[in-house]
Amino acid sequence: MLIKCPECGREVSDKAPVCPNCGYPIAGHYTAQHNTYGQNGQLPTRSQANVPAQQPQKKSSHWEVLLFSLLFAIAVCGVVFYFYYKAKTEEQRAQYELAMKSHDPNILQGYLDTYRDAPREYRDSIQAHLSALNKVERDWNDAVISNSRAALQHYADTYPGTKHAQTAVEMIDSIDWASAKDANTTDALKSYLEGHPNGDFVNDANELIKVLSAMIVQPEERQMISTIFKTFFQSVNAKDENRLTTTVNSLLSTFLGKTDADKSDVIRFMKKLWKEDVMNLNWHIIDDYKIEKKEVGNGEYEFYVTFSATQDVQKATGTTENKFRIKAKVNPNGKISEFNMSKVVE
Repeated sequence: MLIKCPECGREVSDKAPVCPNCGYPIAGHYTAQHNTYGQNGQLPTRSQANVPAQQPQKKSSHWEVLLFSLLFAIAVCGVVFYFYYKAKTEEQRAQYELAMKSHDPNILQGYLDTYRDAPREYRDSIQAHLSALNKVERDWNDAVISNSRAALQHYADTYPGTKHAQTAVEMIDSIDWASAKDANTTDALKSYLEGHPNGDFVNDANELIKVLSAMIVQPEERQMISTIFKTFFQSVNAKDENRLTTTVNSLLSTFLGKTDADKSDVIRFMKKLWKEDVMNLNWHIIDDYKIEKKEVGNGEYEFYVTFSATQDVQKATGTTENKFRIKAKVNPNGKISEFNMSKVVE
C-alpha cells in the first residue's frame, strides 16, 4: 500500500526498500518495527526511529567521461608527436650527413628545399658547402674556356678530389702530347713520357721515338762512325794491316768501284798508296760528316756516310796534298760495308 515517507512526505510503497526521493528506508524499517506505524498512521521519522541518515546515490556525470577522454587524447597525441619529432630529427641528421659528403650541388640544394625547418647550423653548413661547390664549378668552367695548360693544372692541383679533376688531368695530357708531337724530337717525346708515364699517348710516343730514332743519328752513333773511319785511316798511315781489316766487313758490296770486294782488296789499296818513293803518308779527316740512317731490322740500322779527308804524301822531292770526298756505308755491326772516294779538284 502507499504510505507517506516520514522524512520528505512523498507517497511511497510500503514495499519500497527506500524512499526514491530522499533515500529514507521504508520496507526494512517496517519489518524492523513489526509493522507498527507512527502517529497519524505514518512511519516514524528518521529521528523518531533512531535511523542514521542515508546519503542519496550520486549519478555519474557525462562531463567526467568527456574530461577523461580529452586527457587521454592529449596523452596519445603527445606520444605520437614525440615519436614523429624524433623520427623527423633523425632523418634530418642522416640526410644532412649524406649531403655534406656529396659533391653534387643538386643534392645539397635538394636538402635545403626539403628540410626548410632543419636546425640552423645544419642549413648554414649545407649552404657553405654548396657555395664552395659552386665556386669549384665556376673555376672549372673558366679553366675549360681558357683551354690553358696552366689553368687546368691549377684546377687539378687545387681541387684534386672533385669530379672534374680527372678530366683536367686528361686535358693536360692531350695538350702536352700535342706539344711533343709538334716538336717532333726524341727529347720532347721523352719529356712527355716522363711527365705522363700512364698517359693516353704513351704507346704513340714510344712508336714515334722509334721512327725518329730510325731517322735521326744519335750522338753516340755519330761518335761510333767517327771512330771507325779514324781507325781506318790511322791504320793506313801506320801500314797496320791487322788493325785496318778490323774496320771493314768480310765482304764489301763495293770498294773503290769494285763490287763484292773483300779484306784483301782493302790491303792492296793501302799498299798501293805506300809506293817505294813515299817517305811518309798522312790522312786527316775533315769533320764535315753527313750521316743518313736507315732501319734494316728491329732496332738495327745502316748508316750512309759522306765526309772529306786530306792526304799528305811526303816524298824526297817534296810534299803533295790532296783532298778527297768519301762516300761509305756502315752496317749494323759497325763495319764498313761500302767505301768509295773521289779526288776533289780545286
